[in-house]
Amino acid sequence: MANLVGRIPSGFVLFCAVLSLVIPYVMYRVNRRIHQLGDPPWMKQEERESRAEEKGRQE
Repeated sequence: MANLVGRIPSGFVLFCAVLSLVIPYVMYRVNRRIHQLGDPPWMKQEERESRAEEKGRQE
């Protein structure tokens, strides 16, 4: 049992591991939201068309 306890990483290492997952996810969500709010109308139209084409290929 003592051998197993010695292998558990410290709290700081666990904290950094969690941050390495949370930070990229938050950046992804923020970037996606910025694009939703700030893309010009013609770019939004192209995105809808490309999604329609992709959906047509899958069926």
